[in-house]
Amino acid sequence: MSDRAFLIERNLIAGNAQVGLGIMDNGVSNEDFRAASIPERIHLFNNTFVDNDHGLTGGDNLIALNNLFVNTTNIALKGVDGDSIAAYNLFWNNGTDNQSSNMDMSTTLFTDPLLDINSHLQPGSPAIDAGPAQYVLASGEIVLDLPPSAYFGAAPDLGAFESNFTSGNQRPTVDAGPDQTITLPDSAALDGTVTDDGLPDPPGAVTTIWSQVSGP
Repeated sequence: MSDRAFLIERNLIAGNAQVGLGIMDNGVSNEDFRAASIPERIHLFNNTFVDNDHGLTGGDNLIALNNLFVNTTNIALKGVDGDSIAAYNLFWNNGTDNQSSNMDMSTTLFTDPLLDINSHLQPGSPAIDAGPAQYVLASGEIVLDLPPSAYFGAAPDLGAFESNFTSGNQRPTVDAGPDQTITLPDSAALDGTVTDDGLPDPPGAVTTIWSQVSGP
């Protein structure tokens, strides 16, 4: 038994030909996806696993919260068992999402996280504001306790990169164009634009009405 503890937080773990995070034992360093049941406490918070052969393998005392597992060729989560728990994670387009792991299915998402080419969340992603700021084990131990300054929006995002977007359908923004100075009775041609988040999909019509206001 060891009193060591590990914190693995805010990492992009991508493009590994074998495994993103593989837990081995008995001095073996050649990866064989054994998913070793090491007893050390591991906190795995807010990481993005993308385009790996395997995502995460092993651990008997691993707490996995607020992570993304995307485009895993084989198994995203393997042998995370014993006293481990995986909660508030998102799985998408993996060969197999889970094998023999303790997953809290009530808090797990299985949907496209809408990542851009840099694995950042895009507007409208279901991973935005989808994680807990605090997480308490059944024993009463608090293993995650984030202050509001640690995230944007109503709650932390899932994955390595906190966005400055908000979840849900947001109202469009309208810009009438650059300021203009005219001398009446001359007219002004407005170069207006409307920006929308695309939600709902497909979005409804946006109607803008411009009103003339007299004065300087």
